[in-house]
Amino acid sequence: MLIPPNSAKNPPFKTFFCPVFLCERQGFFIVYIMLRAFDVVRLRVILKERKFFTKGLKMEIQPLPQNQETEKTILASLIYDNSLIPQAASLLTAENFYTTNNQRLFYAILDLHKQGLAVDVVTLASHGVDSGYLAELSEHESTVNLKHHADSLKSAAFRRQAITAMAVASQKLYDPDASFTETVNGLADAIKLPEKSNEPLWTNEELTAVITQIITTTPKPFEFLIPKLLPKGICGFIYGEGGSYKSLAALWLCIQRACGYVANSKWLDRFEIFTVGKSMFCSVEDQIIDIQHRAYSIIDCFAASRTDIPRASFENAITENFSVIPRELWMKDNCEHIIDLEGNPTIKAEHIIQAANGKGVDLIIIDTLSRISPLDENDNKACSRLVSVLEHIRDLTGATVLVIAHTSKAGRTAQTDRNGQNGLRGASALMDNGRFGLWFKSLGKNELEIVNSKTFRTGRVEPFKIKIEYPKFMLIDDDTLEDDLMNAVVTDVKEHSGTTQRQTRSRLKKDMKFVSIGFSDAVEEGLIINNGRGKGYVPA
Repeated sequence: MLIPPNSAKNPPFKTFFCPVFLCERQGFFIVYIMLRAFDVVRLRVILKERKFFTKGLKMEIQPLPQNQETEKTILASLIYDNSLIPQAASLLTAENFYTTNNQRLFYAILDLHKQGLAVDVVTLASHGVDSGYLAELSEHESTVNLKHHADSLKSAAFRRQAITAMAVASQKLYDPDASFTETVNGLADAIKLPEKSNEPLWTNEELTAVITQIITTTPKPFEFLIPKLLPKGICGFIYGEGGSYKSLAALWLCIQRACGYVANSKWLDRFEIFTVGKSMFCSVEDQIIDIQHRAYSIIDCFAASRTDIPRASFENAITENFSVIPRELWMKDNCEHIIDLEGNPTIKAEHIIQAANGKGVDLIIIDTLSRISPLDENDNKACSRLVSVLEHIRDLTGATVLVIAHTSKAGRTAQTDRNGQNGLRGASALMDNGRFGLWFKSLGKNELEIVNSKTFRTGRVEPFKIKIEYPKFMLIDDDTLEDDLMNAVVTDVKEHSGTTQRQTRSRLKKDMKFVSIGFSDAVEEGLIINNGRGKGYVPA
């Protein structure tokens, strides 16, 4: 049986050398030589055993944890926006940076800011910072989410500290004269996490101020992008099955807001757009040419309805108040998702925030949900994190954030879910945590029922029906819809005598509920006859 070296049955090397003293007698000298020879053989065996036990534990030398891109992003952000320096000073120390150059640069930034001087390329260069490195940072991307990047930097710094402390402790543990207890305690002290502050997060003054505001002041009226439907500053979803014109409707909303009341049109032929607003449409799927065709047809509708306004006026208003990020621009940074596998915002989320703030938009639409997250769409925890990232974008822009999504198969057939909250594909946490839902429920070819599945700060809008005459959305009143269905049913029965409701529904491609209404109305009007169960319907 092979016994590991340095075990209880196989003590360390030095214990094998027998302390035999030279003696004048020749016999003792021979014994000493024999014992030394035995020790050499024993030592070779132990070395082989050590090799056997360590050959599967090959240790590769790896660089210490660091993130040069994050360090550069933070430093570039501080140079670009000096207002972030106090926050950085409260979150970071120079030792959190890995390279000496970055440590010195952070010191210089804090020093200049403490003196009340502007922090820019010129002042930093005069402070001894390498101008070539400053030129490199001036071209580097910046961030507005400083805390997220600072947390990443501190995490890497703590890992470096822990690795260094463990390396020192491991060397001491090889020394038999070193105290084991002191070595382990020293390791624990070296990698001890920073103590949490005992200071309360919310002071009594803050809590008193909040309740005083709630009960003693008149609340401000809510702001709406679409009166009595879509509030400002919320996150929500527009969803429906494929081919239900969700993206077209979203494009209409953005362009109508860009033109305001002069467009002389209502969104979905139902909701007035009174004021001009700036919107950003992020298309993860569609390329420029696809969006161009849709937008051009919408502008044609505007020009046709307002012949008193030159088409160029609409084009100028849309250019000023509407921003589009097509697939080509979305993938410019080779990052498709706004959330990573750990549930944190990606650089794509930062780019959206920068673009939205740069344009001053108050509505951001992202198309489509399935393309912006690598997480399991059926995982409630993951979907809660996704909504948190959308809220993160909302918080740093002040905009309403809407995401276009698809319906679940179960939701399409659920007859009891009148509000349609179960129709959104994915975990229930999406609709639970979102503040707005609009379901584009297909009724058949080019006909939709719009269901306000979730609302916030206002009452729910009753479901209504629209018909699409591309690219227009036209409101249908219930009487007109029922008459059309009844006539369609009568025509189908005349062409297919003996048909059943299910067969007619399949041919008309209508929702079964509405087909049944059509049959009932046609029988009541005496236009068709029900021959009884299993015998179908025939013309009267």
